[in-house]
Amino acid sequence: MGRARRGGFSLLELVIVLSLIALLGAGLGIALRTGGGSPMRAGETTLARMAQAARAQAVLLQTPARLIILDDPGDAAGHLRWCGVVYADPDADGSLWVAANQGVRLPDSVLFHPPDGTARMELDFPRATGVAEGAGTARAWYFIEFDARGRVERAHSVPLAREPENWDGRAASLPGATGGFLVQRSGTVIFVGGEDLP
Repeated sequence: MGRARRGGFSLLELVIVLSLIALLGAGLGIALRTGGGSPMRAGETTLARMAQAARAQAVLLQTPARLIILDDPGDAAGHLRWCGVVYADPDADGSLWVAANQGVRLPDSVLFHPPDGTARMELDFPRATGVAEGAGTARAWYFIEFDARGRVERAHSVPLAREPENWDGRAASLPGATGGFLVQRSGTVIFVGGEDLP
């Protein structure tokens, strides 16, 4: 004879519902942020969506996930523009990274302006199967890591700059940030003006 189910929700059901509510809230905030149609605003929105996708992957899979941004001056089209999400393979003790998406490119003339001390990794991206750092045809990527609870170790500034004419490809030669956002320790995104970025 079957057992009658007790009322209420399981912990997993609650976590999934809360994650979906958080994603919808973040999506609404980002959707309200769009408008105006400027490349800088579109770049902010694109990168913020990727940050929130990394956070969602971390929470839903209960494993670290990273927002990654290409650091390859030899790739003029993707350098400081190409971004994606990877997560630590839960079956490999965090030693392998799996692509959660194919990545996306920021709009023309908008570049990530890496702050001093931004973490970097060597990775072959995108790969549907887990790949170790530095293996295969690895390239350099800046990253921000979200833990299994969707939090970051410290708050991160994610500044964006306009690409100057005849840019030499060096991050150090970029003008000051004119847009961007902050990732708080809780993992949430806050939009600020370029002049407000630390």
